Amino acid sequence: MISLCLPKDMFLKKGKLDGAENMLLLGLHATGLKRFLELISDDTRKTLRKMLTEQDLDVKEEGEE
Repeated sequence: MISLCLPKDMFLKKGKLDGAENMLLLGLHATGLKRFLELISDDTRKTLRKMLTEQDLDVKEEGEE
């Protein structure tokens, strides 16, 4: 229902992000975390680390409120 209220391009962007997340999870499941980290580039690894750190900080802030 909520997706009907969103502009069309926003809904498509969300779908692309969900698809990327699912592909990442599938890759992790298929290769295992250690092997996955060996396969990705240093830049990608840094980006993932930054995203996880930001997500962790967001969760901590929500817990403090």
